[in-house]
Amino acid sequence: MRGHLLIAVALAAGCTEAEFAGDDDAAVADLGGADGSAEVDASDPGRDLGPPVDLGPVDLGPPDMPPDLGPCEPCGPGVGDLVISEIMADTDVVSDDFGEWFEIHNPSATVTYDLDGCIVADSSNSHPISGETLVAPGAYLSLARFGSAAVGGFSPDYDYGMTLKFANEGDIVRLSCAGAVVDLVDFNSFGVDKGISLALDPDALDTVSNDDVANWCLGQSPYNSGGGETDFGSPGLANPDCP
Repeated sequence: MRGHLLIAVALAAGCTEAEFAGDDDAAVADLGGADGSAEVDASDPGRDLGPPVDLGPVDLGPPDMPPDLGPCEPCGPGVGDLVISEIMADTDVVSDDFGEWFEIHNPSATVTYDLDGCIVADSSNSHPISGETLVAPGAYLSLARFGSAAVGGFSPDYDYGMTLKFANEGDIVRLSCAGAVVDLVDFNSFGVDKGISLALDPDALDTVSNDDVANWCLGQSPYNSGGGETDFGSPGLANPDCP
């Protein structure tokens, strides 16, 4: 059978049956053209079959891409997106332990921000905000140390409990989200009046202008009274123009 196969290969290569008749056990068959330029050792399993064929570039199609989830709605704020606009560090009607607060303003006319997962802090303490806490376009969000009770003269938008505690002579307020400082106000040199908030002028509602003490003034609107005392400020509302 092997002899017949070799004869068939030889005939296909241009040999006559007579030329091959005496060598049916030959291990080399001429599989090339008429000049016999290409020989293949038919008995060698590792025989050289010539250079690989160049198929050119292969199009494997577009790479796998993550699904397009669209824009986050609402998003967490980035640097400068929200502005600390009012600070009450020393209340008069109630103890500071149940009356301190500060306010955050959203200057955007179109974007709502969610503070869930953000961190608010003073110079010594911090508090992670837990749960959806939205700041709508143009809104003023009040955050307070009321111990989960509206004892400070109004109902805050977010109660951070007994964590932050401002020093009466001055302190800082910082809002950080996703590891970035959104805004920070250092009011150590501003001066704090008992029972009166520090209010940012409405013409300076950005995170650069609120670093300048000249853009702050004393709160003007009474919001809590008792025992012959009154606390002044506008928590959760736009501030009056500074005099």
